[in-house]
Amino acid sequence: MPENTTTEIVTAEVVTELPEPIEQDQLDTDDQDTDADTAKAGAEAAKYRARLRATEAERDGLATRLEALQRSEITRLASKELLQGEAIWASGKTVADLIDDDGNIDREKVKAAATEAAERFGLKPALTWPRSDPSQGATGNQVGRGESSWQKILAQ
Repeated sequence: MPENTTTEIVTAEVVTELPEPIEQDQLDTDDQDTDADTAKAGAEAAKYRARLRATEAERDGLATRLEALQRSEITRLASKELLQGEAIWASGKTVADLIDDDGNIDREKVKAAATEAAERFGLKPALTWPRSDPSQGATGNQVGRGESSWQKILAQ
């Protein structure tokens, strides 16, 4: 069975004209604009890099300061267990070993590390002062009561 086929012929319009040539003055202007944009973008990027470096330096300074404060507090807490709280650092512990997941000082870890340092180095425990007894020195005599004078003292 023969089929009826139709063929479409598509015609395309061919452009034979070329665009007008670009003159050198126009190219130079575009290069100048591009150079100015590049310089502007570079300056802006340099400004952001400088700001980033300043922020990083500030962050590093604050981190160092925080670690120094944590170290001082750990030493103070260790001095409750040891005669010399600085001995906790001689045991090889670091601040990171003695803080919890939130960055707070873990008192139990400090106490355990201080006890470990005391046992390892044979250190004495911290001195515990006896509590004062407010009744000491209180007697039935009311010294200082009444009227005193040199005449009464010399008369005795």
